[in-house]
Amino acid sequence: MKRLHAVALLVAVVAAQTLAANIEVRALLGGGFSAGRDGGQALGYNLASYTRTETSLGVFDTSEWNDEYASFGNGLKIDADVTMYLNDNFGVMAALGISFLGGRKIEQETTDLLGDVTTDEIELNGGCLPILVGVKFKTSLSKVAPYLYLATGIYIPLGIGGDVLITGTGPDVEIEMDAKMSAGWGVSAGLGAVYQVNDKIGICAEFAPTYAFARVKELETKTTISGVSVTTTEIFERDEASLPNASGNTTYVHGGPMLSLSSVAIKVGVVMEF
Repeated sequence: MKRLHAVALLVAVVAAQTLAANIEVRALLGGGFSAGRDGGQALGYNLASYTRTETSLGVFDTSEWNDEYASFGNGLKIDADVTMYLNDNFGVMAALGISFLGGRKIEQETTDLLGDVTTDEIELNGGCLPILVGVKFKTSLSKVAPYLYLATGIYIPLGIGGDVLITGTGPDVEIEMDAKMSAGWGVSAGLGAVYQVNDKIGICAEFAPTYAFARVKELETKTTISGVSVTTTEIFERDEASLPNASGNTTYVHGGPMLSLSSVAIKVGVVMEF
């Protein structure tokens, strides 16, 4: 009986501490940008801005080549999170956000042996919805409270696609790409500080890198030349052999491309404590 009383008392103490824990709610706005250069592929295109000249058949002299960071996690970011502090320095958090990448353009220019110039202009659009859980550590220095958090969770891709305009001596070629993707996974960290305006409200700023990827399940491509359009679809099935569809418009490909949702963000926001 004494043991039961002791267990009940312990549960009551833990419950009281939890109820008495500080709740922190944040709303943040910021921008994500590249931490480096990728030079990879996205939606079937080499993500590099370049100017090159064909010097012999199939051989090119590149005068300018700039690798682009192939991430759909860059762009505008809007985030909100809730942290329940179990003591003065440690808390558990849940976060929800949305990230938009719009109009990221990459230009590729090629001059062939005849001196004809062809330009490919690639525009990337998309975004993602991260749903995360994690832990946060903070300390207090007068009115400034530095903090560090680490979170992980799923990243739901939103509207991933791109447009390509190919211009040259022949008819213009317009290509529209729309990718259907499975939810990805990633990790996010944040290092920042809160300036306490008063006991309940503060202003925060943070540096937040994210490493996340998602897999393409289906890629629809619409190619238009002189007003005539042809649409093809690639369906990427994991653990399946390559099997062309009878229609000729659908191809089943083993595996599927992984697209980056990674970024490094700078964010500012408002903090409210309850």
